[in-house]
Amino acid sequence: YQRRVHGTSSSISFIFFSVKMSIDPNEFTSALNKAIGSAISFAQESEHIELDPLHLAYVIMNDKSSLGYQVCRLADVSSNAVVESIKKALRKISRQSPPPEHLAPNSRFMKVLSQAQRYKQKSGDSHVLCVD
Repeated sequence: YQRRVHGTSSSISFIFFSVKMSIDPNEFTSALNKAIGSAISFAQESEHIELDPLHLAYVIMNDKSSLGYQVCRLADVSSNAVVESIKKALRKISRQSPPPEHLAPNSRFMKVLSQAQRYKQKSGDSHVLCVD
């Protein structure tokens, strides 16, 4: 899934400010900010009511330069099969037409980012990394 995202960092900042979490998008790598922006756009285009880690997984697995895609290729696993599994799981997410103007991340999405932030702190990294 490739889409140019306009105003990505402001959208991401709004999302995390609106849920009052201690996660700062300025601590994300540019690759993670780009992936989250694409995940937001994909979730909105899919008319989903919340942002889920599956949106991020879908975006990452559709990027042939991503680590997820490359691992599948090296493990001789069909990335198309992985994407289809993600799509199947995404069909279970509630939809709304039109979708909310600003999607809030669900608890699963926030848990993923919180775990990544804890890993960043534990490893002494300056930014939260993306699996890209």
